[in-house]
Amino acid sequence: AYLYPFLDPAAHGYRATLANALLLGLAIYALAVLLIALDHTRPTPARRHL
Repeated sequence: AYLYPFLDPAAHGYRATLANALLLGLAIYALAVLLIALDHTRPTPARRHL
């Protein structure tokens, strides 16, 4: 029994399981790149001196 059913090779086969894992990894990578791009496009907040 796998915690994540989309990563169960007995149910889907190794090819589909590998494809699911790669797709999940690419989605996480794309989200990270998007967040970094958004961080670089917004203006830098003014720093307050304490």
